[in-house]
Amino acid sequence: MYVEQKSGHNWLALKISNEKIKDRLPALSGLVLDLGCGVRPFEEDILQHANKYVGLDWGNTLHGTHADIISDLNKPLPISSNCIDHIVSFEVMEHLSFSVFRALEENRPIGRIQQSRLEAYRTSSKVRHEENQVKRKEPTSLKQVFDKTYF
Repeated sequence: MYVEQKSGHNWLALKISNEKIKDRLPALSGLVLDLGCGVRPFEEDILQHANKYVGLDWGNTLHGTHADIISDLNKPLPISSNCIDHIVSFEVMEHLSFSVFRALEENRPIGRIQQSRLEAYRTSSKVRHEENQVKRKEPTSLKQVFDKTYF
């Protein structure tokens, strides 16, 4: 789970995320791929329900490489079809300005886990943009998502 430090700027969002995600973890089983795994804060929690955890991240990360698989997320993933039971992406949210919750239905059953972060994401995004005095913009293409000048 995320470490909730009350002195941190986003402790409330982390607390809400932890609570909601903990409720949803029992839905996981088999092999779980953590897309954009970051520092793998949920690995131990996921392994209480799943048989195997695989972390995938890109090589240009600012938090050090903790991934089992390094991949360019702009290219097809180096993973065989039909070998993953569930995909999660908890460590990606803080890097995005747009909401990945638009695709909940397409991500069933994992959409339920992403949905558990919806309120935490909304709260965190609103506070972040207000504090930074930045208007929220929604990208309309993947090119904009990965273009550092867009945000």
